[in-house]
Amino acid sequence: MAFAAPYAKVDGKGMAGYVAVVYGGATGLDPAEHTVISQNTAGVPGAAEAEDGFGEAIAPADLNGDGYTDLAVGPPGEDVGDDVDGGSVTVLWGSASGLKNGTTVELGCGFAD
Repeated sequence: MAFAAPYAKVDGKGMAGYVAVVYGGATGLDPAEHTVISQNTAGVPGAAEAEDGFGEAIAPADLNGDGYTDLAVGPPGEDVGDDVDGGSVTVLWGSASGLKNGTTVELGCGFAD
């Protein structure tokens, strides 16, 4: 289960945001098996910046068809080139051991036009 904290401070950056994921299995969620992911997490593109809002939008889905749930995370305040607060979508790829690495699609690249 994923929980977003888009207005949370990350490494001193206000409203940088993060996502917390609690893993589980057939018997339910296990709070001891959790991870916190921000743009400062190894393997996640970008860097936590003030007012990025990482996690303001989240959507779980198996985006690459490998049988594991991936997580799309939207930081709407992400600066994209010269586009201040242009936003982006970061996909955190699911695996047998949880979410690993990420790929970012910058919304300022023409997809939203």
